[in-house]
Amino acid sequence: MDVQTWHLRASKLALALAIIRSKPADKSSREYTEHLATLVSKQDSNCRSKVEALEAEVLQLRQEVLLNRICSGLFKSGKLTSQEVKSSENTLNPMEDSGYDLSSEWETDLSELSQHFVESCSLPPFPPLPLVKKAQATPESSLSSHMKFLQHLLTLKNLTESGSLVLTDLTHSETDSSTVSDSVSRMLDGLITFYRNPKLPFSKFWTEAVDTLARVINDSNLSNHILKTCSKKLEEFQNTLLQILIGRSHINRFQEQRYVSHNLVTLGSCSLLRKSIISLLLSEINCFVDDLRAIDQALSIMLVGSHTQ
Repeated sequence: MDVQTWHLRASKLALALAIIRSKPADKSSREYTEHLATLVSKQDSNCRSKVEALEAEVLQLRQEVLLNRICSGLFKSGKLTSQEVKSSENTLNPMEDSGYDLSSEWETDLSELSQHFVESCSLPPFPPLPLVKKAQATPESSLSSHMKFLQHLLTLKNLTESGSLVLTDLTHSETDSSTVSDSVSRMLDGLITFYRNPKLPFSKFWTEAVDTLARVINDSNLSNHILKTCSKKLEEFQNTLLQILIGRSHINRFQEQRYVSHNLVTLGSCSLLRKSIISLLLSEINCFVDDLRAIDQALSIMLVGSHTQ
Protein backbone atom coordinates (compact mmCIF):
# COMPACT_ATOMS: atom_id res chain seq x y z
CA MET A 1 0.00 0.00 0.00
CA ASP A 2 1.46 3.36 -1.03
CA VAL A 3 1.48 6.40 1.24
CA GLN A 4 -1.31 8.21 -0.63
CA THR A 5 -3.70 5.25 -0.38
CA TRP A 6 -2.91 4.84 3.32
CA HIS A 7 -3.62 8.51 4.04
CA LEU A 8 -6.90 8.31 2.11
CA ARG A 9 -8.10 5.29 4.09
CA ALA A 10 -6.98 6.86 7.37
CA SER A 11 -8.88 10.05 6.52
CA LYS A 12 -12.05 8.10 5.71
CA LEU A 13 -11.78 6.19 8.99
CA ALA A 14 -11.24 9.40 10.97
CA LEU A 15 -14.25 11.01 9.27
CA ALA A 16 -16.43 7.98 10.03
CA LEU A 17 -15.41 8.02 13.71
CA ALA A 18 -16.07 11.78 13.95
CA ILE A 19 -19.56 11.34 12.46
CA ILE A 20 -20.38 8.48 14.87
CA ARG A 21 -19.20 10.45 17.93
CA SER A 22 -21.05 13.66 17.00
CA LYS A 23 -24.24 11.91 15.88
CA PRO A 24 -27.43 13.10 17.62
CA ALA A 25 -29.25 10.44 19.60
CA ASP A 26 -32.42 10.68 17.51
CA LYS A 27 -30.64 9.92 14.20
CA SER A 28 -28.90 6.89 12.82
CA SER A 29 -25.36 7.13 11.49
CA ARG A 30 -26.69 6.84 7.94
CA GLU A 31 -29.26 9.61 8.41
CA TYR A 32 -26.71 11.91 10.03
CA THR A 33 -24.20 11.25 7.24
CA GLU A 34 -26.81 12.09 4.60
CA HIS A 35 -27.71 15.25 6.54
CA LEU A 36 -24.06 16.37 6.63
CA ALA A 37 -23.66 15.59 2.93
CA THR A 38 -26.68 17.80 2.14
CA LEU A 39 -25.23 20.68 4.17
CA VAL A 40 -21.87 20.39 2.43
CA SER A 41 -23.58 20.27 -0.97
CA LYS A 42 -25.53 23.48 -0.20
CA GLN A 43 -22.35 25.22 0.94
CA ASP A 44 -20.58 24.16 -2.26
CA SER A 45 -23.50 25.46 -4.31
CA ASN A 46 -23.44 28.80 -2.49
CA CYS A 47 -19.68 29.06 -2.96
CA ARG A 48 -20.01 28.32 -6.67
CA SER A 49 -22.69 30.99 -7.01
CA LYS A 50 -20.49 33.55 -5.27
CA VAL A 51 -17.51 32.62 -7.43
CA GLU A 52 -19.60 32.92 -10.61
CA ALA A 53 -20.90 36.34 -9.51
CA LEU A 54 -17.37 37.55 -8.78
CA GLU A 55 -16.11 36.22 -12.10
CA ALA A 56 -18.91 38.10 -13.89
CA GLU A 57 -17.99 41.34 -12.09
CA VAL A 58 -14.29 40.88 -12.90
CA LEU A 59 -15.11 40.34 -16.58
CA GLN A 60 -17.28 43.46 -16.62
CA LEU A 61 -14.42 45.49 -15.13
CA ARG A 62 -12.06 44.09 -17.77
CA GLN A 63 -14.54 45.11 -20.46
CA GLU A 64 -14.81 48.66 -19.14
CA VAL A 65 -11.04 49.02 -18.71
CA LEU A 66 -10.47 47.86 -22.30
CA LEU A 67 -13.06 50.25 -23.76
CA ASN A 68 -11.84 53.19 -21.71
CA ARG A 69 -8.19 52.57 -22.57
CA ILE A 70 -8.94 52.32 -26.30
CA CYS A 71 -11.10 55.46 -26.19
CA SER A 72 -8.45 57.37 -24.30
CA GLY A 73 -5.83 56.39 -26.88
CA LEU A 74 -8.09 57.37 -29.76
CA PHE A 75 -8.92 60.76 -28.28
CA LYS A 76 -5.30 61.57 -27.46
CA SER A 77 -4.13 60.50 -30.90
CA GLY A 78 -6.77 62.66 -32.56
CA LYS A 79 -8.37 59.70 -34.36
CA LEU A 80 -11.61 60.20 -32.45
CA THR A 81 -13.32 63.49 -31.58
CA SER A 82 -16.20 64.39 -29.32
CA GLN A 83 -18.27 65.35 -32.37
CA GLU A 84 -17.81 61.86 -33.83
CA VAL A 85 -18.96 60.29 -30.60
CA LYS A 86 -21.98 62.63 -30.40
CA SER A 87 -23.00 61.86 -33.99
CA SER A 88 -22.84 58.14 -33.22
CA GLU A 89 -24.99 58.34 -30.10
CA ASN A 90 -27.72 56.19 -31.61
CA THR A 91 -25.17 53.61 -32.68
CA LEU A 92 -23.66 53.50 -29.22
CA ASN A 93 -27.06 52.77 -27.67
CA PRO A 94 -28.30 49.81 -29.75
CA MET A 95 -30.19 48.35 -26.78
CA GLU A 96 -32.79 51.13 -26.81
CA ASP A 97 -34.80 49.50 -29.59
CA SER A 98 -34.10 45.94 -28.61
CA GLY A 99 -37.25 45.44 -26.57
CA TYR A 100 -35.15 45.20 -23.42
CA ASP A 101 -35.46 48.08 -21.00
CA LEU A 102 -32.26 48.84 -19.12
CA SER A 103 -32.54 50.44 -15.71
CA SER A 104 -32.19 54.21 -15.90
CA GLU A 105 -29.67 54.19 -13.07
CA TRP A 106 -27.13 52.76 -15.50
CA GLU A 107 -27.90 55.22 -18.31
CA THR A 108 -25.76 58.35 -18.72
CA ASP A 109 -26.11 61.18 -21.22
CA LEU A 110 -23.50 60.29 -23.80
CA SER A 111 -22.94 63.73 -25.27
CA GLU A 112 -22.32 65.36 -21.88
CA LEU A 113 -20.05 62.55 -20.78
CA SER A 114 -18.03 62.57 -23.99
CA GLN A 115 -17.58 66.34 -23.83
CA HIS A 116 -16.43 66.11 -20.23
CA PHE A 117 -14.02 63.35 -21.22
CA VAL A 118 -12.49 65.52 -23.93
CA GLU A 119 -11.99 68.33 -21.43
CA SER A 120 -10.61 66.23 -18.58
CA CYS A 121 -9.29 63.11 -20.36
CA SER A 122 -10.25 61.19 -17.25
CA LEU A 123 -13.74 59.80 -17.90
CA PRO A 124 -14.85 57.27 -20.53
CA PRO A 125 -17.06 58.39 -23.46
CA PHE A 126 -19.42 55.48 -22.86
CA PRO A 127 -22.16 54.97 -20.27
CA PRO A 128 -21.36 52.20 -17.79
CA LEU A 129 -22.07 48.69 -18.97
CA PRO A 130 -25.32 47.44 -17.41
CA LEU A 131 -24.62 45.70 -14.12
CA VAL A 132 -26.80 42.67 -13.45
CA LYS A 133 -28.34 42.57 -10.01
CA LYS A 134 -29.44 39.24 -8.54
CA ALA A 135 -32.99 40.50 -8.05
CA GLN A 136 -33.16 41.53 -11.70
CA ALA A 137 -31.36 38.50 -13.14
CA THR A 138 -33.11 37.27 -16.31
CA PRO A 139 -31.85 35.49 -19.44
CA GLU A 140 -31.72 38.87 -21.19
CA SER A 141 -30.08 40.84 -18.39
CA SER A 142 -27.35 38.21 -18.03
CA LEU A 143 -26.30 38.90 -21.64
CA SER A 144 -26.83 42.65 -21.82
CA SER A 145 -23.41 43.65 -20.48
CA HIS A 146 -21.47 41.36 -22.82
CA MET A 147 -23.60 42.32 -25.81
CA LYS A 148 -23.24 46.04 -25.12
CA PHE A 149 -19.47 45.68 -24.70
CA LEU A 150 -19.10 43.94 -28.07
CA GLN A 151 -21.31 46.52 -29.78
CA HIS A 152 -19.23 49.36 -28.31
CA LEU A 153 -16.06 47.63 -29.48
CA LEU A 154 -17.38 47.30 -33.04
CA THR A 155 -18.56 50.92 -33.00
CA LEU A 156 -15.12 52.14 -31.93
CA LYS A 157 -13.61 50.28 -34.85
CA ASN A 158 -16.06 51.91 -37.26
CA LEU A 159 -15.52 55.41 -35.84
CA THR A 160 -11.84 55.35 -36.75
CA GLU A 161 -10.63 55.48 -40.33
CA SER A 162 -9.23 51.96 -40.37
CA GLY A 163 -9.67 50.70 -36.85
CA SER A 164 -5.92 50.06 -36.76
CA LEU A 165 -5.37 51.24 -33.19
CA VAL A 166 -8.16 49.08 -31.79
CA LEU A 167 -7.09 46.02 -33.71
CA THR A 168 -3.42 46.44 -32.85
CA ASP A 169 -4.27 46.62 -29.16
CA LEU A 170 -6.39 43.48 -29.32
CA THR A 171 -4.07 41.32 -31.42
CA HIS A 172 -0.97 42.16 -29.38
CA SER A 173 -2.47 41.72 -25.92
CA GLU A 174 -3.46 38.29 -24.65
CA THR A 175 -5.48 39.90 -21.84
CA ASP A 176 -7.53 42.02 -24.26
CA SER A 177 -8.06 39.08 -26.60
CA SER A 178 -9.28 36.93 -23.72
CA THR A 179 -11.65 39.71 -22.61
CA VAL A 180 -13.31 39.64 -26.04
CA SER A 181 -13.41 35.84 -26.28
CA ASP A 182 -14.69 35.48 -22.69
CA SER A 183 -17.48 37.94 -23.48
CA VAL A 184 -18.41 35.95 -26.59
CA SER A 185 -18.30 32.73 -24.56
CA ARG A 186 -20.71 34.16 -21.96
CA MET A 187 -23.01 35.34 -24.73
CA LEU A 188 -23.01 31.88 -26.28
CA ASP A 189 -23.82 30.28 -22.91
CA GLY A 190 -26.86 32.52 -22.57
CA LEU A 191 -27.98 32.02 -26.17
CA ILE A 192 -27.69 28.24 -25.91
CA THR A 193 -29.65 28.20 -22.64
CA PHE A 194 -32.45 30.33 -24.09
CA TYR A 195 -32.78 28.52 -27.43
CA ARG A 196 -32.89 25.10 -25.79
CA ASN A 197 -36.25 26.18 -24.40
CA PRO A 198 -37.28 29.36 -26.24
CA LYS A 199 -40.24 31.40 -25.06
CA LEU A 200 -42.76 32.94 -27.43
CA PRO A 201 -43.07 35.69 -28.43
CA PHE A 202 -39.38 36.16 -29.25
CA SER A 203 -37.89 39.44 -28.04
CA LYS A 204 -35.91 41.53 -30.51
CA PHE A 205 -33.10 41.28 -27.98
CA TRP A 206 -32.25 37.73 -29.08
CA THR A 207 -32.17 38.64 -32.77
CA GLU A 208 -29.87 41.55 -31.97
CA ALA A 209 -27.65 39.30 -29.86
CA VAL A 210 -27.19 36.85 -32.75
CA ASP A 211 -26.54 39.74 -35.12
CA THR A 212 -23.85 41.12 -32.77
CA LEU A 213 -22.27 37.68 -32.51
CA ALA A 214 -22.12 37.35 -36.30
CA ARG A 215 -20.60 40.83 -36.71
CA VAL A 216 -17.86 40.11 -34.19
CA ILE A 217 -16.96 36.76 -35.73
CA ASN A 218 -17.09 38.24 -39.21
CA ASP A 219 -14.27 40.62 -38.26
CA SER A 220 -11.11 38.71 -39.17
CA ASN A 221 -9.00 40.49 -36.55
CA LEU A 222 -11.41 39.88 -33.69
CA SER A 223 -12.36 36.36 -34.72
CA ASN A 224 -8.91 34.74 -34.64
CA HIS A 225 -8.79 34.31 -30.87
CA ILE A 226 -12.56 33.77 -30.56
CA LEU A 227 -12.59 30.75 -32.86
CA LYS A 228 -9.71 29.17 -30.95
CA THR A 229 -11.51 29.36 -27.62
CA CYS A 230 -15.21 29.24 -28.54
CA SER A 231 -15.40 26.89 -31.54
CA LYS A 232 -17.13 24.10 -29.58
CA LYS A 233 -19.72 26.47 -28.14
CA LEU A 234 -20.35 27.96 -31.58
CA GLU A 235 -20.97 24.48 -32.97
CA GLU A 236 -23.25 23.68 -30.03
CA PHE A 237 -25.24 26.86 -30.65
CA GLN A 238 -25.62 26.07 -34.35
CA ASN A 239 -26.81 22.56 -33.47
CA THR A 240 -29.27 23.99 -30.95
CA LEU A 241 -30.82 26.27 -33.60
CA LEU A 242 -30.93 23.45 -36.12
CA GLN A 243 -32.72 21.12 -33.72
CA ILE A 244 -35.47 23.72 -33.26
CA LEU A 245 -35.99 23.75 -37.03
CA ILE A 246 -36.21 19.98 -37.45
CA GLY A 247 -36.99 18.55 -34.04
CA ARG A 248 -40.03 20.44 -32.82
CA SER A 249 -43.55 19.07 -33.26
CA HIS A 250 -45.71 21.25 -30.97
CA ILE A 251 -48.38 23.57 -32.26
CA ASN A 252 -46.25 26.77 -32.14
CA ARG A 253 -43.27 25.26 -33.94
CA PHE A 254 -43.78 27.34 -37.11
CA GLN A 255 -43.43 30.61 -35.19
CA GLU A 256 -40.22 29.35 -33.56
CA GLN A 257 -38.88 28.07 -36.86
CA ARG A 258 -39.45 31.43 -38.56
CA TYR A 259 -37.33 33.27 -35.97
CA VAL A 260 -34.67 30.58 -35.77
CA SER A 261 -34.29 30.33 -39.54
CA HIS A 262 -33.64 34.09 -39.59
CA ASN A 263 -30.94 33.61 -36.95
CA LEU A 264 -29.32 30.81 -38.95
CA VAL A 265 -29.30 33.01 -42.05
CA THR A 266 -27.65 35.76 -39.97
CA LEU A 267 -24.93 33.37 -38.80
CA GLY A 268 -24.60 32.01 -42.33
CA SER A 269 -23.82 35.51 -43.58
CA CYS A 270 -20.56 35.19 -41.66
CA SER A 271 -18.03 33.59 -44.01
CA LEU A 272 -16.21 31.82 -41.17
CA LEU A 273 -19.41 30.05 -40.04
CA ARG A 274 -21.07 29.42 -43.40
CA LYS A 275 -19.24 26.19 -44.16
CA SER A 276 -19.99 24.59 -40.79
CA ILE A 277 -23.69 25.56 -40.96
CA ILE A 278 -24.04 24.13 -44.47
CA SER A 279 -22.28 20.94 -43.32
CA LEU A 280 -24.70 20.59 -40.42
CA LEU A 281 -27.70 21.13 -42.70
CA LEU A 282 -26.43 18.57 -45.24
CA SER A 283 -25.76 16.10 -42.44
CA GLU A 284 -29.34 16.43 -41.20
CA ILE A 285 -30.68 16.08 -44.74
CA ASN A 286 -28.63 12.89 -45.20
CA CYS A 287 -30.01 11.50 -41.94
CA PHE A 288 -33.54 12.31 -43.08
CA VAL A 289 -32.93 10.60 -46.43
CA ASP A 290 -31.55 7.53 -44.63
CA ASP A 291 -34.65 7.40 -42.40
CA LEU A 292 -36.94 7.64 -45.45
CA ARG A 293 -34.97 4.87 -47.20
CA ALA A 294 -35.24 2.63 -44.11
CA ILE A 295 -39.01 3.26 -43.93
CA ASP A 296 -39.37 2.52 -47.65
CA GLN A 297 -37.45 -0.76 -47.31
CA ALA A 298 -39.55 -1.79 -44.31
CA LEU A 299 -42.78 -1.06 -46.22
CA SER A 300 -41.48 -3.01 -49.24
CA ILE A 301 -40.74 -6.03 -47.07
CA MET A 302 -44.21 -5.81 -45.53
CA LEU A 303 -45.87 -5.61 -48.97
CA VAL A 304 -43.86 -8.56 -50.30
CA GLY A 305 -44.79 -10.57 -47.23
CA SER A 306 -48.49 -9.77 -47.62
CA HIS A 307 -48.45 -10.88 -51.30
CA THR A 308 -46.81 -14.23 -50.54
CA GLN A 309 -49.35 -15.17 -47.89
